Amino acid sequence: MLHGMGDNMFDFYDATQVEAVAEEKGWIVVCPQALDFTRKTPVGSYSFGTGWAAGVKVTVSIEFYGMPFNLDVIVNDGVDDSGFLMSTLDEVAEEYSINQDSVFFMGFS
Repeated sequence: MLHGMGDNMFDFYDATQVEAVAEEKGWIVVCPQALDFTRKTPVGSYSFGTGWAAGVKVTVSIEFYGMPFNLDVIVNDGVDDSGFLMSTLDEVAEEYSINQDSVFFMGFS
C-alpha cells in the first residue's frame, strides 16, 4: 500500500484500517515509506513532504528580485521506486511463503 504525497506509511496504514481485512483474508500487507521531496531554488529550499516518483508535477511559486516566478518540478524525479518496491517484494518473499502471482500494489492520492 503506497501512501499519498505528503503522508507517511504509519498514518496511511492506520487510516485505511486494512488490518482487519488482511487478517480475515490471510493477506500480508506492506506499507513502505516514500522519500522526502525537497527542491532547491535560487532563493531557498522548499519541502513538499514525502512523495513517490510517479511523474507528479508540482509548481513552486517564488519571488526573485521582486519578480514572481513559477517553477514546475517533478516529484522525486530519478528515484527508482520501482526497483525499491520490487526489492521489498523480494525481501517479503524470502521471509514469508507467498504466491508471487497474487501480489498487488495499491495506493492513494
